[in-house]
Amino acid sequence: MNPHPSPKKQFLKISVDASHPQLLNALESWLELSIITQDQVKSWGQQYLSCDFIPPVPTIPAPGDFAEESLVVAAQPVLRVQRAPGFWSAFRDELSVRWLLFLGLFLVVMSSGVLAATQWHRVSFLGQYLILFCYTLMSWGIGFWAKRQERLLITSQSLQTLAILLIPINFWAMDSLQLHRSLGGLIYSILAGLILITLYGFYSQLRLFSPLFLLFAGLSLAQGGWRLPLFPLIAIYGGLIGFICYLFSRGTVGFNKINLLSLYGVSILLFRGIFVINLPGENLTLAIGLYGWIIQYMSLNSTTNKLNKFLENLGTVILVSSWYIATNFSSVWHTILLAGLSLKLLWRRLQEKSQPIDIIFIFIIGLVTYLKLPQINSLSSQELISNFFNNILTGTTNSPYAIYGITLFPYLWIWRWISTKLYQQNKQQLAQLSGLITLVLGLVLTSFTLTHPRAQSLNLWLTTLTIAYTTYRIKPVRYNLVYGTHVFSIIALVSTIDWLFSPLTTYQWYTIFLILGIVQWLISVLQKSNSTLTFFQAWYKSSWYLAFISATISYYFLLNTLNIIEPKSLILTWFTVPVILTILAYYRGIKTRKLAIWGSTITVILAQIVTFSFPNIRIISLGLSAVILLINSLGLADLFLTRLQVAFSLLWGLVWMGEILKGDNFWGIIFSHPSWMLAQGVGVGILWLFYLLSKRYPNYLLNLYSQSTHEWGTLLCGFTLAQLSIGIL
Repeated sequence: MNPHPSPKKQFLKISVDASHPQLLNALESWLELSIITQDQVKSWGQQYLSCDFIPPVPTIPAPGDFAEESLVVAAQPVLRVQRAPGFWSAFRDELSVRWLLFLGLFLVVMSSGVLAATQWHRVSFLGQYLILFCYTLMSWGIGFWAKRQERLLITSQSLQTLAILLIPINFWAMDSLQLHRSLGGLIYSILAGLILITLYGFYSQLRLFSPLFLLFAGLSLAQGGWRLPLFPLIAIYGGLIGFICYLFSRGTVGFNKINLLSLYGVSILLFRGIFVINLPGENLTLAIGLYGWIIQYMSLNSTTNKLNKFLENLGTVILVSSWYIATNFSSVWHTILLAGLSLKLLWRRLQEKSQPIDIIFIFIIGLVTYLKLPQINSLSSQELISNFFNNILTGTTNSPYAIYGITLFPYLWIWRWISTKLYQQNKQQLAQLSGLITLVLGLVLTSFTLTHPRAQSLNLWLTTLTIAYTTYRIKPVRYNLVYGTHVFSIIALVSTIDWLFSPLTTYQWYTIFLILGIVQWLISVLQKSNSTLTFFQAWYKSSWYLAFISATISYYFLLNTLNIIEPKSLILTWFTVPVILTILAYYRGIKTRKLAIWGSTITVILAQIVTFSFPNIRIISLGLSAVILLINSLGLADLFLTRLQVAFSLLWGLVWMGEILKGDNFWGIIFSHPSWMLAQGVGVGILWLFYLLSKRYPNYLLNLYSQSTHEWGTLLCGFTLAQLSIGIL
């Protein structure tokens, strides 16, 4: 292979006014610089720079013009007048030299076919071949004669090209008619072969031992010996490999006349092997795929036009179709080689044309090939790998899809890399499509493992690591990706706990999520407010908010375990949430401090829902709540907090009095017991005393508490008077 392949040729299309006075001078300059050829100039002149010629017309001078008595020749070009084409004129325009030549060839072939059907049995094998050989020489000879005539260039080229196209057919006929069995036939075969190869040398004007000359000669000679075992396959694959070596040695090879002849030689070999010899299809899928790859490779290095675009698409269809057939009928090595060729050319097309359909084909071909890789090993190795994943990962032998949830992760990582690569190349649409493919593949892999805890845990951890690595590499840091990574890590951790310790009770799940929330709050302390935003700083910030979600889930499990939890004092473990939030409030900024204090206040209120119906822990819950709210009010001076703190303090005293009175009916004690009314009066007095004392100190927080005690004292006083009035009545 050429270590320094030449860059892809670039072509310019220039529009020029054919009547420009300097056009001929410009063409002459380009000829001197070898930018264009003499044949191109002739072709352009015949097509664009010619018109009808009017013979010279003599003009007679007027009488008296003695100075101009000679004949004046007027030879001005007259442009043809375009008329509306009728049927016959349109048909005449459609006729061309090549059309007529190929029509004549068709008639000759048909007449030869009629001759073969009626009189062929009377002709010897050598005579049958000599008829074809004469056709070839006649085409070449007439073309050679036409080349020396004026205005017969197209005729010459067509006939000589026809003769060259018959060269592989001649060698095919020599082999099929078995001319080598007789001495005369062998001599004629050698002489005919030398003559035919010489004709190709004159036509191509290549050096005798140039690579392209040897390639076409080899492709023609490969038509011989097909009756030997395995030789047809050797000839077909040898011709294809030789052509591919030539392509790589030249770097970039397009569709020119000589290269197309070599491609034609390969086509004849394949045609004979498929349709005449009927070789087994599983042996030819690789050959057909290589043929399609050659067509597409050459089309990508040619000028852009409709024919090359058609050939490019044709090569792609042949290559991909052969790969698809190989996946079902050929060996795994054929499938992998064809997949490699397909992926290489599809990736090149993707880089040049950015078509989304190419990336979809790349994904499908890559996925199927990846699934075929285990088949390279022996059957016993496949069974060993399958049993390992079944027994170790999923814990069951009936989990074929769960295996893919783990084993396909390397392929997902490959597509994650492809997506990143496309982003770096500023191919946003393709990068988004590849990212979507990666996401869908990840979701499908996860769905495969939903019914198998072991595989599910491993899948989730692999997913988390994949997302974490991707998020870490993306600059600048994206909060949504960090939050997604954090969520997946929590889900993976919970899935692992469920796998290792299943089955778990509702209280155990409450404890797990409670601890998880507390740990995340402690991790959030590591966040630095003034530091540069990094992946880990974003992770610390997400820990703060996701801890609230974990605490909410733990509270849900606590509500569902109230009736079965023993001892009931375990319910008080919920107070770790408001306590942690209150402590963290003094380590965070102003904005986060408010959130922590209000979160602590809400969790204190929620604690009363799960504790108030249990007399043994009710008084402890209210006392802890009053203390926590007092600390919260010190950190955030707010009227609602002070009102709530005074309310919880009064309620704690009320419950404490109820415990002293030892009544079974708590609400009955409140409304009827005389000692209770006395306690209410004492409470009103304490509130009013605090109100009066706080008025003496000009402090904002004391003023808030003064207002709160005044409001609650007034309300409690009114309630006590109402009780006394009812009791008197």
